[in-house]
Parts: sequence; structure tokens; C-alpha cells
Amino acid sequence: MFLGVVTVFFSLSVVYTFHRFLVTLDEQYVWYAGLAVLGFLTFIVLQVFFVKRFLILMILLFLETIAPMFMFTKYFYSAPRWILIIGWFVFFLFSFMGAKKGIALIANSLKIKFFPVAKDVLRKSATALFIFLSILVYFNYFELKGFNDELGMKITNSFLNSSKPAISLFFDEFSFDKNGNEILAVIVEQQLKSVDLKSLNISGAGGGDITSIKNLPPLVKRDLIQGGVEQLKMAAEGAIGFLDWDKPVKEIIYGLIKGYFLRVPENLKPVLNVSTAVLVFFTLKGTAFFLYWLVEFIAFVIFKLLIILGFAYINLQSRSREFIMLS
Repeated sequence: MFLGVVTVFFSLSVVYTFHRFLVTLDEQYVWYAGLAVLGFLTFIVLQVFFVKRFLILMILLFLETIAPMFMFTKYFYSAPRWILIIGWFVFFLFSFMGAKKGIALIANSLKIKFFPVAKDVLRKSATALFIFLSILVYFNYFELKGFNDELGMKITNSFLNSSKPAISLFFDEFSFDKNGNEILAVIVEQQLKSVDLKSLNISGAGGGDITSIKNLPPLVKRDLIQGGVEQLKMAAEGAIGFLDWDKPVKEIIYGLIKGYFLRVPENLKPVLNVSTAVLVFFTLKGTAFFLYWLVEFIAFVIFKLLIILGFAYINLQSRSREFIMLS
């Protein structure tokens, strides 16, 4: 009961915090969800060691995987939500398969080998959980049409902000909050710094040719940059169409991405939606790889602690078996 109640709590916590992140894109929910995933996977592993009867373990797994579904009961009033039902079934099935394999390893081993058992249980259980969370992304954004411009801008900004340090290495004073004209001016000015201006035959105050943009008169520098900006505008609009350069760059980029998705033919949109869910799954799976060793370590510490406290104990069991030998 103790293991079951705690695991149900973590199961609910994972789905609730992840769902809140999808709705609000508040980054604090990512940390809460990560901690909940850590707790859920830890106690899923511990159940395999401490729950002796397979039937009871199966009932616990059923309750732990079905519990988050009660958060979405309001969506079932009008019609069955088959995508959620399929998600729950896969969640339960993979968790069941992981627990079954873990129990088989324990039953066929002469000694309790914690880490080999935990590894097999953990991989299956994590896969089950991440499939369910990926289906939750599909359900929220594509079935419920929960994706809107505000969420789209937040997602775009998070990706752009993560790339800003790398871009700043090449372009000074770069910011996605600046409008298109300002960014193009930054790009042109940065490029002109590495160009020898001798070919332009611009004379300085002393009569000599100016070879660096730093020595240009302000008006000449402005006209030179503006000419480069206009050339970049023509090249960009020739490739992707008209752009409102007075908007912030982040809005221009989001508008391009949104326009691309709106132009996708209707018969291809389901493929695109499913591909998004698959991409989310592999992203979660790849990120969680770094959590596995931590889950195994925490589960092992709790396992040893519960044995020390007398929650359970390890005993030797002698067996005798008849066998036939040829004389």
C-alpha cells in the first residue's frame, strides 16, 4: 500500500506538471515534472523488489497508470478520446512488461542483483511514461487545438534565446528584440568591418584613402550601411516573399514558421502532427538518459535503507531438485 500510494502520487504529479507546462509554457513546471519523473521511476523499480505477488503488482501498475486519466474525464463526456485511451494502454502495457521482466530476473537468479534488474525495469517504464507524455502533447496541441500564437511565440523565443550566445560571437549587439531593419544594419556593419574599403576610393580628412569602416564619416557610413541593408532586404524577399521589417525579428521568424505550417496541405497535416509527437518522444527519451543512473542510485539507496529499517529482509532459500545422470 505504501509503495502503491507513493507511486500513484508521483504518477499524478508527472502528468499534472507536464500538462501545466504544455498549457502555460512556464519553465518552472519543467523542473517539477523532472522531479516527479525521478520519483515515479524510482518507486516503479522498488515495487518489483518488494511486491512479492505478481497479481498485486499488476493491480498496482494498473492503478498507477490509470490514475492520471482522471484529470481528463471532462474530455470524455461528449465522446471517447481514443488517443488518450491508447496512450494509457501503452503506458500500462510497457510498465507491465518491464515489471514482468524484472520479476523473471529475480526469480532466475541465485542472488538479488539489484542493478541488472533495475536497469531492465527502468528502461521499459521510462519508455511507457514518455510515450504517454508525447501523446499528451498531441492531444493538447492538435486534438484540442490548444496551440495558439502566444504559445507559439513562447516556444520560438525559447529556441531563439538558446541560440543567442552563439550568434553574439559573430555579430555584436545582436538581439532578437530589435526590428528587422536594425538587425540587418548590425549584420551589414559587422561584415563591412572585415572588408577593405580602399576600392571605394573614399578620401579622409588628410587626403588618404579610407580602408576601415571605423574611419568613415558618419553620413558616409550611414549611407553605406543603408545600401547594404536594402540589398539584403531584396535578397531575402526574393527568396521568401514580403516581410514587415519594422517588426521585431522574433515576430518575423515566428510569422515565417506559422506561414509554413499554414501552407501545409490538409492531407499532410496528420502526418506532421504525429511526427511532432514522435519528435517529442525521442527528445524526452534522449534527455532522460542522463536521469537513469540517478534513478538507479536513489532506488538502490532506498532499497538498502528499507532493509536496514526492517521493512523487508533478504533470506537464503535452499532448494532440492531431482535430476537424471547417465551411468
